[in-house]
Amino acid sequence: MSENGYAFAVASVRTRENELLSPSFMSQLLESDYDECVRLLADKGVIPRDADDPAAALSGYMKDTWEFLSSIAPDMSKLNFLIVKNDFHNLKAILKSMVANVDCREFFLEPCVLDPEELYSAVKEKQFDSLPGWISKPAENGYSLITSTLDGQLLDVYLDARSFAAMRDFARESGSEYSSELTELQIALADIKVALRLSRGSVSENLVSRAFCECESLDTDELARAVLKGRGEVIAYIGTTDHAQLLNSLETSAAEFEKACDNMIVEKLGESKYYSLSEEPLTAYYYARENECRLLRIILSCKHLGLEKGKITERMRELYV
Repeated sequence: MSENGYAFAVASVRTRENELLSPSFMSQLLESDYDECVRLLADKGVIPRDADDPAAALSGYMKDTWEFLSSIAPDMSKLNFLIVKNDFHNLKAILKSMVANVDCREFFLEPCVLDPEELYSAVKEKQFDSLPGWISKPAENGYSLITSTLDGQLLDVYLDARSFAAMRDFARESGSEYSSELTELQIALADIKVALRLSRGSVSENLVSRAFCECESLDTDELARAVLKGRGEVIAYIGTTDHAQLLNSLETSAAEFEKACDNMIVEKLGESKYYSLSEEPLTAYYYARENECRLLRIILSCKHLGLEKGKITERMRELYV
């Protein structure tokens, strides 16, 4: 791709970054009640004024973001790793709906790499080979898992791991070292979260064997063995890895641990400012908007439940660097 093409794209993103929600606006939301939060977001154009479900309406925010990037990026295929997780979300919705005999279309997420209707038709007709290689085998295996076991948790952990594998592969194909490093970090953090969650109770070896996506900074076989031995073994293993610093936040609270994980991603995104003629600033902008949506969902759900400000702020992550 030409440097001129990326020069324009990056300049466009830098301009749009000025429209990202400021910490002061987030503080204003925290000081407001639920109805006032909804009004403020509508005034900002973040959600429609007539939204029945403001939190759900935030999905349109990300679709708009992707459409903006599509209008300026020289090669959108380099950014597919950002959205492929939505394809796997859609696949899960399709497979579960087939077992439950309900319509899954209202649960589809966009943006995504594949047309959700194309994915739906292929899975419904069991034409898995008609799908791209990165999702054909997961779709076939997922169908076999859910129809033979009716175990939704088994399906979830398997497809979540395959989702991260697809993200990793797309990032590598983009040729961007930054994108590969970013996805490797996300995979490691996801594997750690899964291990901690599964180690809280009794789980089968079958489930654990499908739950992790290989990454460079973790030995997932060792992690799986630790899960089967219990939470203490998982914590001990994490302490031997490059991610041992996370244990300090884990000792404080689950919320602090989640914040620490998210803030590690935000710190990595901050490195995008050193790029000016490639796709990295576009990647960081998409994540910044996605992070905004995550924070807004936290605020809206907590306000809807009537939680006090202190309980909300302890769940908040940093916006962006």
